[in-house]
Amino acid sequence: MTVKISKPAVNLREELNELKKPTGLAGEAMLRAETPQEQFNLIGAGRRNMIINGDMRIAQRGTSTTGIAANSSGFHAVDRVKLFNAGGAGPTYTASQESDSPAGFAHSYKIQNTSADTSLPAAHYTILRLGLIEGQDLQGLAWGTSYAKALTLSFWVKSNKTGDQTVLCVTHDSMQQHIKQTFTISHANTWEKKEITFAGNTATAMLDITTMGLCIDIFVAAGSSYRGGTGSQGVWGARTSADKAADTLDIASSTSDYFQITGLQLETGKVATPFEHRSYGEELALCQRYYQIFESTAAFASSTTAVEFAYQWNTEMRAAPSVSATAALMVERHNITNYTQSSASVSATLTTPIGSKFTIANFSGLTSGNGYSYIGNHSSSGHIKLDAEL
Repeated sequence: MTVKISKPAVNLREELNELKKPTGLAGEAMLRAETPQEQFNLIGAGRRNMIINGDMRIAQRGTSTTGIAANSSGFHAVDRVKLFNAGGAGPTYTASQESDSPAGFAHSYKIQNTSADTSLPAAHYTILRLGLIEGQDLQGLAWGTSYAKALTLSFWVKSNKTGDQTVLCVTHDSMQQHIKQTFTISHANTWEKKEITFAGNTATAMLDITTMGLCIDIFVAAGSSYRGGTGSQGVWGARTSADKAADTLDIASSTSDYFQITGLQLETGKVATPFEHRSYGEELALCQRYYQIFESTAAFASSTTAVEFAYQWNTEMRAAPSVSATAALMVERHNITNYTQSSASVSATLTTPIGSKFTIANFSGLTSGNGYSYIGNHSSSGHIKLDAEL
């Protein structure tokens, strides 16, 4: 018996056209991905952003700090952003949290020149230090092996200046190395998105430490010792000043100069993915590992001039924090009488990453043995601050 099978005609041209259908940007990125980890990152699975407070929402120290003078460094306004204005004379700045931001973000960090310097000392540098990360949180990079993973940094930036700017990925363990890249601000006063990839460090492992393992440094002004660097782009090497700011952009010369940034994301792989938005509560808790304040707890008078109390931190901190008062503090008795310190003072003993015992002195008129409430001092922004920053 003969069996005949008939098949519908195939239009070869149509079939070939089907094969040429565009995959879209996401599909093309998936096809370009070199490892399963990069594909994993692209579909948004798991935690991706290594940077805390990359959307500049958390500002426990307040939303603005003015008069940031030369030869100073510190955290101002937005959490987890450290400003270095160092190396001799230079401009003064204001650092602030701003509502001006690109679509998809509510805040940004801004550094504004408030006292220009048109002739910077050779050794001067103004750096924004971002993404300060503990070494123990970087072990998954497999640095020091042939499997070392690349890192991709993405962010939004805005400035009145255009030109090239140096960004460094810097290790702060005992090896002290960095890799340099350059990005360009093309349009003044316009939010632009930048993406930069740093090669994995195959030669040197990241130490498993609770101190700083890695950070991102962006030079926004530099003297001659930090300009015209000869170090190679995209190559890991020892940290030297000659390798640093080969940029043409700086914000030191005019009080109109500013630099603004938000949407910072640092992730494994060679492809930048959409910004990972976390809840406010989660981001705040991550910031509180390094810095937190408190203004209320129960206490008792150990004398007529001092109260004592024990306090457990809101979040376990990176290390036993330093303790200080921002202004004169206040205690209250039965919601009736307030007592304010004659001058700010606080001492802590038995301090650990989870709590401490406190003594607040410089009061008068307390009744020894009575209970009081420590309530900070809202009229003068007085509170106790705990600092375990990297």
